Amino acid sequence: MTKLSDKNSMQKRIDVSFEIARENQAALLVAFENRIAEPKLYGKPLDFKGAIHEIRNNHYYFIKNKKNELIGTAAYRIREDKSCYISNVAVATSYRGRGIARIAMEFLLKQCSDAGRIDLVTHPENCHAISLYESLGFVTELYAENYFGDGEPRFIMAKKLNEKRSSPYES
Repeated sequence: MTKLSDKNSMQKRIDVSFEIARENQAALLVAFENRIAEPKLYGKPLDFKGAIHEIRNNHYYFIKNKKNELIGTAAYRIREDKSCYISNVAVATSYRGRGIARIAMEFLLKQCSDAGRIDLVTHPENCHAISLYESLGFVTELYAENYFGDGEPRFIMAKKLNEKRSSPYES
């Protein structure tokens, strides 16, 4: 378990820990997703089978507060070309605006520090997330209609750590 805190926040300091999600915790992930679901911005919440798939195919973390309550999730995967895809950063509604997403992103960026490139996908109306990503050096590379097949557009944002690698989205 990794513990981090937001030292830059103007609000009360938030201490969080990152716990690796296990397959036997898939029901916990499903319950969390259903509790925070905003399908337009984040897509359809995971079902049990989807949760198992995400845990198996990503480095998936539960973000917990000092009371050991689940307050968020964060995940990434390393592709064959050694680039990283940040597949998930989600914070419980009652904990948003406290710097937890920034802590999660900084944690994920550290995990992906050997990658030449890190990318993620977000909804164009997810303004708070876009601001966060831009503040961390991500730039919008592509606007894609119906990216996840849910009828909603998405931005593909990337941060290049090693200029030798190119975008998997370039033709």
